[in-house]
Amino acid sequence: ETTVHAFSFIAAPNAATLAYGTKHGLVMSDAPSDLTGTVSFGMAGKALCSATVSSGGATCAAGPWSLTPGSHTITAVAGGDANYVPETATFLIVVTRGTPKLTERLSAASVHKGQSITATVSGVPANGSVTFLIGTKKICTVHATSGRASCVTPKTLATHSYQLIAKYAGNALWKPASVSAGFAVVR
Repeated sequence: ETTVHAFSFIAAPNAATLAYGTKHGLVMSDAPSDLTGTVSFGMAGKALCSATVSSGGATCAAGPWSLTPGSHTITAVAGGDANYVPETATFLIVVTRGTPKLTERLSAASVHKGQSITATVSGVPANGSVTFLIGTKKICTVHATSGRASCVTPKTLATHSYQLIAKYAGNALWKPASVSAGFAVVR
């Protein structure tokens, strides 16, 4: 007759805090080395990921959009096998706002006086807006479409070197971010 044993294990995130928009590594460890089957991680009845248990542990990647900023209780369920009954462990995971990875591209590095440059910013989070500035002077504010926002500089800029700054204000999911690129207006 086979005896089925209870066991315990540790479940935790792979980092103390995780940023929104990144994959969240969820780890099971310290289970019996001969345990087989799978471990599933979930939150409030929603499955996040599952992995095959091997040598007393398993790791799976949830996300990147599965957890919003804040504290979340995650439940790990190891399904058990012929030798072990199913067991559960819970842990707290803290998700911070993500950092957008903005990039800015200018249509030219320099233009003649009376011409304009188009600046395009990519990597803007969904439903985000970008404010374009030269120094502290606002040129335009544009609502991003498909992660991109573009702005055309005024044709009235004097002969000079400029920094065109693009600022994303942030929201509940994303931190504020900015990027800049230099250009010149020549004679």
